Amino acid sequence: MTGERLPCCVPFCRRTTRAGPFREWICGKHWRLVSRKTKTRRRMAERIVARADARFAVQYEAQGCTFREEQLRRCDAARGLARVSWERCKAEAIEAAMGISR
Repeated sequence: MTGERLPCCVPFCRRTTRAGPFREWICGKHWRLVSRKTKTRRRMAERIVARADARFAVQYEAQGCTFREEQLRRCDAARGLARVSWERCKAEAIEAAMGISR
């Protein structure tokens, strides 16, 4: 059985997980080091992405499978927000693990 494993994003952490629908992962040990405020912002960003995708799908179907550029820009902006919030979570986990912050 050959399955790909993803390592934790924190350098020198030996924990891994089975590959899933994600490309990066933070293990539970290091996820606890991320502040509650940052985690909340990330969850909110993920909800915004889900909402934007749902609205886009509804409008796409309503318009006969065509879309406006404005709809696409909104979805891309939401994904950008989620990407930035994930990068902040990663940075906090790495900094806390290395003893740089807190």
